[in-house]
Amino acid sequence: MNARKTSLADMLAWMVEGAQMVGRHPGPLALATLVTIGSLLAIGLLMVLALLGVGGSVFPTTPGATPDISVLLKIYALVLPMILLLMPPLAGGWLRLCRDLDAGQARFGEFFVPFRRGGLWLRLVGCSALTFLVSCAIGAGVFALLFGGKTMDVAAMLTAGGAGAIGRLFLTELVVIYICYVVQIPFALAFADIAIGERGLGDALGRAFAAWRSNLLAIALFVLVGLVCLLVAAIIAGLSIALLVFLVGLLSPWLSALAVILFYLLLVWAMYSWMFATMYLAWRSLLGDEPARGPPEVMLHA
Repeated sequence: MNARKTSLADMLAWMVEGAQMVGRHPGPLALATLVTIGSLLAIGLLMVLALLGVGGSVFPTTPGATPDISVLLKIYALVLPMILLLMPPLAGGWLRLCRDLDAGQARFGEFFVPFRRGGLWLRLVGCSALTFLVSCAIGAGVFALLFGGKTMDVAAMLTAGGAGAIGRLFLTELVVIYICYVVQIPFALAFADIAIGERGLGDALGRAFAAWRSNLLAIALFVLVGLVCLLVAAIIAGLSIALLVFLVGLLSPWLSALAVILFYLLLVWAMYSWMFATMYLAWRSLLGDEPARGPPEVMLHA
């Protein structure tokens, strides 16, 4: 394909337009958020039940007994595949929903299409698994490069190196996160191309990497700006929660707990909605077609 070129200003506009999309269509995106939260709670509940069932083995109460880490690993071996099988089609549903919202209608049944089409489901899972493996390899490579490829005992290094070692480790983590985000962009575009365009994994990756190479500098700057925005948003959210707990706690501890839950739900709705809307707009700009716009029409059937 002929890769499209775009500027940093256009990429920043994705973030603004994504926020505008959330503001225009809060209802359908709220439904998608509730489905996502429910799925995550189900996975969390399964893990809690598994830990309760074998808690004595993993966290023995007998003095001097050694925790059986193998049991914990077995639980993770059960839960992680469930996450890998469940979350990619959910993310694909978010992207399809954003596509429909952008076109002026929201057929909420589209949200569940990736679960109903086995081939699409498998391609989304495969793309997610590949992204995870590549990110792990990059993280391991950066750490090996910066620390000489030696087996690193973090606790011992921090004890011996003091503040300098802590700073070096912190900067290393930032570098790893930044590089991983930049490298994950083509995989995210390919994921969207599979979810929305229903392309094959190889075709989607080829198109996505062509767009990534053509816009690498702008993408690197966009990721940097995005990470700074996320850091600022996290600080603001943390301070807001602390202030909310303090003020409402003056009236009642129960009201304080309820306010925190409601604030958390609102935050999750805004975060997921904006993130997937921006991801969809990135795909539309670099790989997709401009949709035919019309008046918003929300339908809750397929």
